[in-house]
Amino acid sequence: MAKESRKEKLEKLGSALRAEFERIKRDRLPLEERWLRSYRQWKGIYDPEIECAIPADRSHTYPRVTRVKGLHLISRLIDLSSERNFDIEPSPVPSIQNDDLVEIVQQVQGDPDAIEKAIHKLARERADNLKNRVTDQLKEMDYEATLNRVIKSGVMYGVGIACGPLTNSVTRRKWEIEPSSGQYVPVYENENVPEFEYVSIWDFYPDMSAPNIRSMDKMFRTIRLARHDISNLIDDDDEDSVYESDTIRKWLEENPHGNYARPNYQKQMDEDEEIRVTDGDYYELVSFYGYMSGQELEDLGFDVPKQSLSTSAPLEVVLLDDKVIKIRTSPYPVDVPYYHIFILDPDDDSRIVGESFPESVRDSQMGICAAARQISDNSAVVCGPMVEIDTQKLRPGSDKTLKSFQVFERENNSLNQDDNPAIRNVSIDSRITELLAVYNMWKDLMDDESMIPPVSMGNVQGEAMRTVGGVSQIAGAANMTLRNMLRSIDRYTESVISSLVEWNYEFKPTRDILGDTTVVIDKSMSLVAKEIRGMRLIETLQYLPERIRDMHVKGGELARQVFDTQDINSKNLLNTPEEVAQSQQAQAEAAQVALELDRARANKLNASAEAQRATTAMRLQKQEADTLLAGRKQAFEEQSAQSDRELEASKVLGDLAKARLTSSTP
Repeated sequence: MAKESRKEKLEKLGSALRAEFERIKRDRLPLEERWLRSYRQWKGIYDPEIECAIPADRSHTYPRVTRVKGLHLISRLIDLSSERNFDIEPSPVPSIQNDDLVEIVQQVQGDPDAIEKAIHKLARERADNLKNRVTDQLKEMDYEATLNRVIKSGVMYGVGIACGPLTNSVTRRKWEIEPSSGQYVPVYENENVPEFEYVSIWDFYPDMSAPNIRSMDKMFRTIRLARHDISNLIDDDDEDSVYESDTIRKWLEENPHGNYARPNYQKQMDEDEEIRVTDGDYYELVSFYGYMSGQELEDLGFDVPKQSLSTSAPLEVVLLDDKVIKIRTSPYPVDVPYYHIFILDPDDDSRIVGESFPESVRDSQMGICAAARQISDNSAVVCGPMVEIDTQKLRPGSDKTLKSFQVFERENNSLNQDDNPAIRNVSIDSRITELLAVYNMWKDLMDDESMIPPVSMGNVQGEAMRTVGGVSQIAGAANMTLRNMLRSIDRYTESVISSLVEWNYEFKPTRDILGDTTVVIDKSMSLVAKEIRGMRLIETLQYLPERIRDMHVKGGELARQVFDTQDINSKNLLNTPEEVAQSQQAQAEAAQVALELDRARANKLNASAEAQRATTAMRLQKQEADTLLAGRKQAFEEQSAQSDRELEASKVLGDLAKARLTSSTP
């Protein structure tokens, strides 16, 4: 028997996958009916069987309470999920590249404890770099918009889906020095960037035979494209193209007007919306994502290591009818999902996609509708005047139409002598009060079933409304019912971030991010109201000693969280890291200048003090010299006076002696 060619194998694979898609498509029909009921309930449209049962002359009003509460639930989930941060942590015992390990061993010089510390430090740095890159990628791709659509789909239909990361190419500009001129010149390069794509639940076909949606080994998705989009897939010049250009070209020649036909659910939705459209010249692709054994992949022409022949690998196949136009293996590990699924009610194991919000409140919504119709019908019956007329008491030919300022002429004869009036008002009880009680009963029941009481929507009365903290605590207590849904969002987020990490390892494996990491969802964000968290942040900051606060508290992150609790956009208020660094540098320079000024001022004061001390010393020395001179002068004068006195005394004594001598001479 001749060995099958690759073309024959692809044809066989395409036929098998198309048949499998038709089977799964039929199995999904009951699920489509559930989704259609949820869609109509959200839009305020009665199901056909209910619409037919309501007489044409009766009220068809439909209070859209489901939509009001559903939009509030979507807003709360989006608001709370935006606060659920993720983190990328190194593994407890991280593994690093051999080159990094060799460098660490050489630097540390053989100390085992120091080596382990250095490994953990490097792993922490790599994990932080990877987190920063992933955060930037999420912002650049506007992932928040995709998340919002996924959450809305989860609330409306019970499940929300995104796929990816897909790889797109963008043109980046960078500046390099031109060797000849030495000047900076712009250089444009193509760069791969990740992207997640929202998938409508109407385009998603899960394997209904799987025990749950995360255990499926096969799933399909339909994609509708215009002819020029299909033509753009043909690329004969690209040898690495994953598309079968010849198959696409031949199929387009045979099907110039496309193959898209509106499915039954789309026709019903268009009819409900009173939209009249045709199928148009569009093309429907069917994308298969599932698992295939290594041996089967090798038979299709893929290079599979011998040790992987008995294992399964994820595979993507795109079909045009039953023709394979694309086939490729997933570049990610087996445990990394390509479809990321948010289930609103993850604890409901009886259904593969869980229960939608409209389904959970359907009975109470139908009760509200019935009560509203009764109120409208009864009001229409009794709103105008109803009278009883005794035509024999009215003059023949009188106008019996009721209108303002009308005068009725009474016929006075012997047959009309009783006291009854010719026209008498007839009163019919509308039962509006009782029906309003029924309406409010069903509405209260919906509050309980939806887990969205009026307090969470701002309808609060009583003492708690007197303070912002009281209202905030009540709203926070109402939000506690959302914990289960937020856990499902956490699982969805973990799936998205894990796949994005693997994308970076596969398509942008720079050395600064390579490491052994784990994605962790930060569940520390409390469901209490933002104002309470803001007050707690500020109070905690006040309790901390200033020395500990300056050493251990991240001021920028603290300010951001306080702003967020007050619903203040901190983007334009908080400084960027570059601005913080510039501010710190300016403060350091100002502190240095102030220090230099203080030193100059101190030196000047010291010089002045030294000069003062020198002047004082000179003054003291002069005073001492003057005192000594005055003392010596006084001593000299006293000595001179003493000498004069002694001389005078000697003279007197001489004169006395002379006189005695003279007197003693005969």
